Amino acid sequence: MAEPVVRWYWQETGWQQQPPVPDRGAEFGDGLFETIRLNRDLQAPLLALHWQRLLRGLVQLDFPIDTFQRCQQAWHDLMDLSALQQLAEQPAYADGVQLKLLISRCANDLAGSNIARGYAKQPQQPANFTVLLRPAPVWLSPEQPVTAGINPVRLASQPLLAGIKHLNRLEQVLARAQFQPGWQESLMLSSDGDVVEGCMSNLYLLEDQTLVTPLLEVAGVNGVVRRWLFNEAAALGVRVTEGQIDLPRLYRADGLLFSNTLNGFSVCGQLDQHTFSGPGQVATQLLCQRLQHRLQSVFVNASGNIA
Repeated sequence: MAEPVVRWYWQETGWQQQPPVPDRGAEFGDGLFETIRLNRDLQAPLLALHWQRLLRGLVQLDFPIDTFQRCQQAWHDLMDLSALQQLAEQPAYADGVQLKLLISRCANDLAGSNIARGYAKQPQQPANFTVLLRPAPVWLSPEQPVTAGINPVRLASQPLLAGIKHLNRLEQVLARAQFQPGWQESLMLSSDGDVVEGCMSNLYLLEDQTLVTPLLEVAGVNGVVRRWLFNEAAALGVRVTEGQIDLPRLYRADGLLFSNTLNGFSVCGQLDQHTFSGPGQVATQLLCQRLQHRLQSVFVNASGNIA
């Protein structure tokens, strides 16, 4: 049975269920999105990290200066919506809410009298706000290793877009189509052959009790859980650093971890024909259990939305 999906659109008058407004997001991928996990009480403990990345993306894509303020108003309106409260009380949402927030620049023909053409835009062209709501997935079990492979699709180098979650995810769409039977994730390389990220996650190598995650200067998404880990590393007693990672270094690692907002942390058991095993893999799995437990406790013990 297909999982329920709810779609709402925001204007200054509030959230409504209405047909989508044509915009440059659909035309050109001109926009951003954040996938935010809410607990059953509609609390979003990592929301401040989502706002930080979103703000950077709005600056990178040159949205009007009031877009972030309007987005926060839309968020507060959403959290006050009785229909959202009723949704979260349904049995399907027992593990929380998966909320996808899309911010896209409105279409040129809606931008006013001075209509831009083609790729051009007006300086104050406003944004549209959309949310997609689904039941949050069950947290991954760190005791069950993930099977992955090296994806044949390479990530293009574009420093102006690196780190942010823009709407044009065609590389990930192409990469997901290349998954082999049994893969739960795959590693994506840069055009130079360096490891960047998973198709749907950030990744970390365990080397001599230190987690090393790829640099994201020219490609990749700076994940919310990735940044949470950097912020919490000292409290967790974990050493985390960034570095350039090629395939030989990857295969020499003690183990490999993945992370994303919806699933938390998972450990890789097999990468193509390479099996992670021995004491290094045991250490990686124990670390994964500790990180996943701490992240889940943040959602369970959340005292309110961070906004």
